[in-house]
Amino acid sequence: MFLRWDGSRVALENPDDFNSFKVVVSGKPPVSAALRTALADVGTFESDLVFWVSATALREWPCRADEPGWQRQLETMIAKAAQHGWIDPSTGAIRAHVEYEGLQP
Repeated sequence: MFLRWDGSRVALENPDDFNSFKVVVSGKPPVSAALRTALADVGTFESDLVFWVSATALREWPCRADEPGWQRQLETMIAKAAQHGWIDPSTGAIRAHVEYEGLQP
């Protein structure tokens, strides 16, 4: 699964793929103040390449909050992320790498 920022909204894409997790941003680094503000309800940027996604925001995502099976799979994904140190112990946020659309590798 991944979160995509298209310049106007945040969407949860491939929500049933619990084997990968990232944030995809329309645009180029560095992260702007406007982008930080736009994604503030979902998480926080550590750097241009790391975004900490609120586990609460994922659990409460519209159209997924009332799906017990999806919630169980999300909890399993979070537990696996914790084994790798990808959970912030103070906030419970999940570490995600940031990819920029249209940016050549």
